[in-house]
Amino acid sequence: MRLSLAAILVAASVSFVTGPAIAEEAFTFGQDAYLAGTDPTLDQEAGRDALLAGFSVVVDAEVGKDAHATGFDVDIGAPIGADLYALGFSVKVSAPVGEDLSASGANIRLSKAASVGGNARLVGGTIVVDAPVAGSLLAAAGDLTLDAAISGDAQLTAGTLTFGPHARIDGKLSYSAPEPIAIPATVIAPERVSFTKLEHPSQVSVVTEGVGQTIPNLWPSFFGILFGFVFTLAFLVGLGWLFMHFSPRFTDQLREAAIREPGKAIGFGILGLAALIGLVPLVAMTLIGIPLIPFILLAILLFWTGGYLIGVYAVSWQMAKVLAKPAQPTIPVRLLVLAIGLIVFALLNFIPFVGWLVNLLAVLFGMGGIAQYAIGRFLARKAAPSPSAVLESEGDGI
Repeated sequence: MRLSLAAILVAASVSFVTGPAIAEEAFTFGQDAYLAGTDPTLDQEAGRDALLAGFSVVVDAEVGKDAHATGFDVDIGAPIGADLYALGFSVKVSAPVGEDLSASGANIRLSKAASVGGNARLVGGTIVVDAPVAGSLLAAAGDLTLDAAISGDAQLTAGTLTFGPHARIDGKLSYSAPEPIAIPATVIAPERVSFTKLEHPSQVSVVTEGVGQTIPNLWPSFFGILFGFVFTLAFLVGLGWLFMHFSPRFTDQLREAAIREPGKAIGFGILGLAALIGLVPLVAMTLIGIPLIPFILLAILLFWTGGYLIGVYAVSWQMAKVLAKPAQPTIPVRLLVLAIGLIVFALLNFIPFVGWLVNLLAVLFGMGGIAQYAIGRFLARKAAPSPSAVLESEGDGI
């Protein structure tokens, strides 16, 4: 799945990097269009890819290759040359998609004006497919309506499955539903249809029966809580020592990236975490992508842990500079500051709501520092001249 963390982060970061004055205008680089804001609208053609993020995302200009769009409301009203990846509460596609379409949302609609040149993978609460699909259709929804031609195979899972008068499946149909339904012969011949009953087991009762009366014994003792706290503190301080010992400059750069613009850092952190979490359902839409889910979950865990460390360290170091004014930033001094910060932030959790919110902001703050550093390095490499260009310029000067 090419809807990557970098794609969403770079698109959404435009609103933070360029400022509110041009947050709704596309930033073009290497024929790619980046657009973010409250209501971003792509109204100029993108020669290659388009990456958009915001509350209400609209594509009104043609995209030469891939389009990545995420928002509460996503409306694709212009042709997409290659693949389209869309994530939102409401996703509407009313223009041709040259190759594959992957979409997830509460409401997904492919209108009659749309078409899909490759495969379509859709996951949502309510899905309406009125557009022809040249490849296969993989869809899962609570309420699924198909009223268009599918040239390949179809695998459908739905609580309620409806076929309209224009529905046609040229390949095989595998569908899962609570009960088998009567599928008109105009849609597909009966011998090419297979049915699997969709079961809805009560997971709550399964867990309750398995746990039984052991729930009161699950509460840890005071010493268990203390041991867990000490162990976690030692682990995080040890992890901090590894970074400070082997990559002190890198650690300081991450801290400075977060401190430099705190508001942007928190915004980047929110977008980065949302993008990683959003990858899970998108990857799950493709059978070949399911094995990648554990790696994405691991990436979320690493990003969360690294963000918490950087966030606590950045805040603690700034406070130490004001209160204690350390003369030399040696590794032992830095570790002491980090350890004190971790203890203080842990104790804040005992304050109802406020403590939890402060710790969450620390995580997002650190994640944003990591994201800003990564994006800065990426843009710097893109802007740097290639070695061949440098040699040519030197040759011209001889």
